Amino acid sequence: MHVIHALSYEGKHLIQSPFNGYGESCIKGGLMPFLTGKPQVVLLGGGDRVFALASDDEMAIGIPGAVLFDVAENLFKTGEVFNVGQPIKATLPTHLTEDILPGWVYLKERLEERKTVDPTKRT
Repeated sequence: MHVIHALSYEGKHLIQSPFNGYGESCIKGGLMPFLTGKPQVVLLGGGDRVFALASDDEMAIGIPGAVLFDVAENLFKTGEVFNVGQPIKATLPTHLTEDILPGWVYLKERLEERKTVDPTKRT
């Protein structure tokens, strides 16, 4: 999650990654990023589960070498002050509202602005 957020932070490395479930670790983890220069999200398969002991809730990401510098630069910028770091610490939320997420705050503000606009003049 943190790596994908770091890749997309500046809008330069947005990931589009189709899944086929077969040979993804080799093909999408190494070959495709090397050939295309674009990162790939990898759905781990049976070999990863048997030989690498990956669990069912794990995924991977293949990153071209040149893109790694962008990840390193942006890794702790994502989420602004709400970045929980790594490893993610599980907490029991109390008295939280959707205002903890900057994206929701932005959307709520835009919706409130639209409520005050005459409906016949909306674009």
